[in-house]
Amino acid sequence: MLEIEAKAWIYTKEEKKRILDFLETKAQQRGDVLKNDSMYWKNNNPRDYFRVREENGTYTITQKKRNISENGVEANEETEFCVERIDDFLQIMKSAGYEKWYEKQKRGVAYQYTSLLCEVVCIDGLGEFLEIEKLIDFGEDAEKSQKEVLSVFSDVELLANIEPKSYRSLLGK
Repeated sequence: MLEIEAKAWIYTKEEKKRILDFLETKAQQRGDVLKNDSMYWKNNNPRDYFRVREENGTYTITQKKRNISENGVEANEETEFCVERIDDFLQIMKSAGYEKWYEKQKRGVAYQYTSLLCEVVCIDGLGEFLEIEKLIDFGEDAEKSQKEVLSVFSDVELLANIEPKSYRSLLGK
């Protein structure tokens, strides 16, 4: 699966109002967002890591191969699965040499706009962002999906605020 995504800073109350006005009139609200992410790495290697996301009592394990384009939109290869017994899973991974690297929390609200998931979130320690993503299968047109994502940023006048750096980099990890 490919995850086509980008994020943009929300610097002002006016920008946030413009985004929320757009989403509340053109998209369907999906509800509140509260995602607690813990990153684990092996041998202090930032390329050998996975994420544990706790959301609504569910634990999702994710590993990404990050690919970023010139326009700031990512096309990430993503492997993801749910784990019921998180303590057992983490014990196995600890035995394999993984240790906790850092944590982050996202809080906000999610909207469905056509085939795009749009989230207005606050990242502890950083600030507010508009995140837009689309999941596609390998072989689907990634360039077309990137244009869809950029189109929404254009509609809400945030193209100049797109942030190509990962949250990890922004958090100094």
